[in-house]
Amino acid sequence: SRIVLPFSTFCFPPLVASIIESKTTLMKGRPRVRLAINASLLMFGFGFGLPAAIAIFPQNGTISVDELEPEFRELVDDNGKRIEMLQYNKGL
Repeated sequence: SRIVLPFSTFCFPPLVASIIESKTTLMKGRPRVRLAINASLLMFGFGFGLPAAIAIFPQNGTISVDELEPEFRELVDDNGKRIEMLQYNKGL
């Protein structure tokens, strides 16, 4: 996620904007058009980059209680047996 999201918001819009500037006269001397195009490219980058960055990691997972805070390490189930693993859902 530390690569996908920054690329989609910091690299993609300027690259496409520079291509549009070099290939057309659409943005030359028109600051409002330039602003609209840059804002649209940024929204497009967030629209595709953010879901991609979130999707890199699994929705569900398991974690050992030894990796958690101390208050979770001594949990027991209904039978009095120590719980070793917990399941989680990112909740997205």
